[in-house]
Amino acid sequence: MTNVDKSATSRHGVVQTTAALVVDELHAKRLSVQALSAELAALDAQLEVLERSLAPVQSWSHQWSSARNALTQGLSSVTSS
Repeated sequence: MTNVDKSATSRHGVVQTTAALVVDELHAKRLSVQALSAELAALDAQLEVLERSLAPVQSWSHQWSSARNALTQGLSSVTSS
């Protein structure tokens, strides 16, 4: 094998190794994105449960505010009479 052949073979090996490293890195990044996506989906599901759980509290808070305002207005009209 001539020096030119050895040099070409060496460059080909470097290109193959570099390509393999790039492909491995891309695959690792895709796996990271998939894992992050799964974590975000789980977080979204948890937030949905929390949101649904807080809906009654929000309703009760609104009802309490309305009742308090009605009582305050009623007491104000009784004491001002």
